[in-house]
Amino acid sequence: MSKKPTGKRRINPDAVPDRQAEFIRCYREFRGRMAHACLAANVTKYVVEGWIERDPVFEADFEQVRGLVEDDKREVRDELAYDVKDRTMLVMALKGSLPEHRERSEVVHSGQINHAHAHVALENLTREEKERILSEGTRLIRSGEEA
Repeated sequence: MSKKPTGKRRINPDAVPDRQAEFIRCYREFRGRMAHACLAANVTKYVVEGWIERDPVFEADFEQVRGLVEDDKREVRDELAYDVKDRTMLVMALKGSLPEHRERSEVVHSGQINHAHAHVALENLTREEKERILSEGTRLIRSGEEA
């Protein structure tokens, strides 16, 4: 009786170095586009991530090629910076491909948060007022509104 296929294909351990080299070549050829390189090298992104995690030699090779690809992109950026008629497209392309062009934002808060308006002296409310506040809050929560 034959085994039912599980959907996972195993790479022959003896073929791993050749497959890794093929992926690295494809990654360089496709200028760092992981999906294209994986497709061309016939490996999944998860296999490549596993190689990076578990194989320091492959990780070093991958990082080296990634650096070369980013250098190529910077070179193209510099060449196009003065020639491009549609600078918006250039900016969008760079933001997606080079880390130094990605937009970053950071919100830093220092000091205290003072919600003086939120402090209600509950002890000064009547029983009816407290019940009305509770029922109104419950109705808002059930309807998804904010108080």
